[in-house]
Amino acid sequence: MISYRHRCVFVHQRKCAGISIMRAFGLCSPSDSTPELDWYFMNDGLLHGEVPPPDFFKFAVVRNPYDRFVSGWQYVESLRQRPLRDVLLHLPEPSYFPDWRSDPYTHVSRLQRDTLYRDGHLIVDHLIRFEQLQEGFDHVCDVVGLPHQTLPHLNASAGRRPYREYFTDEADRQLFLQHFRPDFEAFGYSP
Repeated sequence: MISYRHRCVFVHQRKCAGISIMRAFGLCSPSDSTPELDWYFMNDGLLHGEVPPPDFFKFAVVRNPYDRFVSGWQYVESLRQRPLRDVLLHLPEPSYFPDWRSDPYTHVSRLQRDTLYRDGHLIVDHLIRFEQLQEGFDHVCDVVGLPHQTLPHLNASAGRRPYREYFTDEADRQLFLQHFRPDFEAFGYSP
């Protein structure tokens, strides 16, 4: 998302409060959680080669990799009925998917690090931890001159339990870490 009015860029990680933040900037109507596609600047971070204006404030939200994975797994209709181990053994691969709202790869398998780092350097000025979302968003509001507002919890996966309840088997945790360890390392979460 790019806001010329507030001179900022939000790099949207799937299942990390993106729709709530875009709505706070007025880019989604209250009755529709689908943002205007024209505002999808840097929608895939660095993966599509878009370069943000150098003087714009750049921010993103990151989330505990376990929690983000479970949220995405339970959100994507084609995956939610599959057992955890089956999804971990057959993680969705990148492919052309016409509807970004249900793309299994971007919601489940894609590493957060891959959209936020170039040549080992973080491309955003500020990272908000999903676990401290409101506090982090208040800081962004202060920097860009947006009035403080309470972020709603939108696009939630219905009936989802806490992620720890899904990762009770050590073999599942190890399968998970084989793929997602770089996100733990990049963002300081404990595996």
